[in-house]
Amino acid sequence: IGLLHGLKYRKEKNSIREIALFLRQNYKREVTLQEISDRFFLSREYISRKFKQEFGVTITDYVTQVRIEKAKELLENPHLKIYEIADFVGYQNDKYFIKVFKRAEGVTPSEFRSFAAAARQACGS
Repeated sequence: IGLLHGLKYRKEKNSIREIALFLRQNYKREVTLQEISDRFFLSREYISRKFKQEFGVTITDYVTQVRIEKAKELLENPHLKIYEIADFVGYQNDKYFIKVFKRAEGVTPSEFRSFAAAARQACGS
């Protein structure tokens, strides 16, 4: 019984990790819980509960984190406009993107870009 329980636990953990990978690969578009449920043959409630247990955040918050991570990478490129970055990471409304970014990072994307540029310059000199 212990062995079966261990196998079930590993399978569940792998499924949730596969869902996280799927979300990381599809962060640019809106992925619904129903789509995840259909794709992984698990109930929406189960996915929500297990994902939160495994990662400590909701699926929505996880996708937001992934988008912000990618946006921070893109902000390193001074030639990209904020609205282009917003669109690239899945936000059609750049004003909303700025609001979400500021909530997550404590600074606006423009401020983040300025700080990152100053840090690069300080390291390079």
